[in-house]
Amino acid sequence: MSDESRVPTLIPLNRESTPKRSRKDSEAIPYNDMDTNAATKVSIVLKSRDDWRAWYDNIQSLAKARDIWEYINLDTKKEELPGILKELEIPDIEKLLEPQWKIYMQLWMAKINKYEKIKRGLAVVNEAIRGLISTLLIYHIYGKELVYDILKALKV
Repeated sequence: MSDESRVPTLIPLNRESTPKRSRKDSEAIPYNDMDTNAATKVSIVLKSRDDWRAWYDNIQSLAKARDIWEYINLDTKKEELPGILKELEIPDIEKLLEPQWKIYMQLWMAKINKYEKIKRGLAVVNEAIRGLISTLLIYHIYGKELVYDILKALKV
């Protein structure tokens, strides 16, 4: 394959058939100049019950992307939700030999990393929820700290 066949085809702009662009009309642009993969971000603000399904679907998508859906899923009873560690205990390593100590520390660091990832994900979802509800619904979530409790209060 020659190098010339890899060059994108250029299409000259024509004033009559092409809408105005920031480029000069006489300039040629690559055929693939339009970004066909650009995602349109849609923000749905929860204002009433009519908005709930679409709004909740967006929150669910965000939670799944952050791998925290299992911690806030309203289809699960609160007592059945997996718990996240409240505080990580510092391991007692004084009695361990070095190889055991290293393994124990690796496991402890893995727990810390998972805990921090969950905590960050919950914070992101919490912020998104608070930013995507009508000010008329804010009173429903006063005093609620857990994302699950916030969603439960807003669903009513």
